Amino acid sequence: MKNKIHTPNDGGTIKAITIWQPWASLIVHGFKKVETRGWATRHRGNLFIHAAKKPIKETERIYQVNRKSIEQRLNKELETLPYGSIIGKVNVADCVEITPDFVRTLAAGELDCGDYTYGRYAWILKDPIVFKNPIHAKGMQGLWNYQGGE
Repeated sequence: MKNKIHTPNDGGTIKAITIWQPWASLIVHGFKKVETRGWATRHRGNLFIHAAKKPIKETERIYQVNRKSIEQRLNKELETLPYGSIIGKVNVADCVEITPDFVRTLAAGELDCGDYTYGRYAWILKDPIVFKNPIHAKGMQGLWNYQGGE
């Protein structure tokens, strides 16, 4: 059974962002509610989460440090995570500058999942959905438009 994807009436595109694993899976499973970036976004609403095609060296180091915690949250081994696919979607509710006051509002588990350097930006994510069948797609840097139907 394929994922039912409803595209907006603007030519059939939905914004997407490519994120390294395991953070992409942590987002769509609702464990990571904030995505940190060096740039702000005006985008609000649906955002597809695309898991990058392959892991990066930094990810391998983080796997070793937080491996057990991440695997317990996701209830799966890290080697089985999907790559090179749109794995779900979220709603971008807001984007705020990271300040000391903002950081004080975050749970410890959230602090482990992002770069909360003051002056960067926090994208507030809500309503995560995991796709049963990931959609193979080529990712890109920054926000990009996914064009597809069902």
